[in-house]
Amino acid sequence: MHSTWEILKKELAIYNIDLIDNKHCISMDLNNKKTKISLNNKISMLNQNICENVQLLIDVLADGLDLLLLPLNKEQYALDIKSANLFTSSLRGMLRFSLFVLDDYTPHVGQAIRESCIKESKEALNKDIYHFEKDVIKTFPSFKIALDWIHRVICNLFYIRKLLKFALKGRIETNKLQIKTAKGIQGPWGNLDLPMLERNFAWDDIQSEIRGRDRDIKKQRRYEQGLENYNNDGRVGEGFYWREIRNEPFAWADRGAESPYPSRSLLMR
Repeated sequence: MHSTWEILKKELAIYNIDLIDNKHCISMDLNNKKTKISLNNKISMLNQNICENVQLLIDVLADGLDLLLLPLNKEQYALDIKSANLFTSSLRGMLRFSLFVLDDYTPHVGQAIRESCIKESKEALNKDIYHFEKDVIKTFPSFKIALDWIHRVICNLFYIRKLLKFALKGRIETNKLQIKTAKGIQGPWGNLDLPMLERNFAWDDIQSEIRGRDRDIKKQRRYEQGLENYNNDGRVGEGFYWREIRNEPFAWADRGAESPYPSRSLLMR
């Protein structure tokens, strides 16, 4: 099994960062060329990049809220149903973004901006869609997509910075850290190691025990009911039959001897 330090190097390599030791790495510069740089400088560059993206998030958020506050110039009635549904879904997404995501950006954005976003989103959801311009309805989903994308970029930068901070501890200290790996399954027999070829195996390995099961399945009553006399006189039953012997017909005159139901006549025999 790979050590924690090796896993850390592989994870950073995904983001084009080749870890040399606990002080230096090889990373892409502004000209897309790999250069050697210290980890502290790389972390400083990530901090600057995070601040720039947070400011971009604030600007896009402000533009989106200003778009919702545009007054309606004239009455409109013909709306595209797809655009209307997308606009409504984007408004709900904006409210969830303001309630849950912006809470993490409060030190950067400020509590006042977050509360303003929550207020404007709720007011927009309480309005009829015909109170918004068509251009607003068609443009606002793009702002929501941009917010989600910027948030994703910021999360990646936070993750890379956290990995680099782990790398600063060095190989020995990093290997002391315990990394949780998925080794088992959940359920009644949860947390058990999966054996090799648990979910992928050759048919020849189970052919002997499965082949007889196919025959048993074909012999079930659901597939044979109504076909008992198929090769005798050609009559075939239709529908689903429950073969209850007590429901078989018998002559009324012979009910005393033929009827399978217990009756008082049995006491007189």
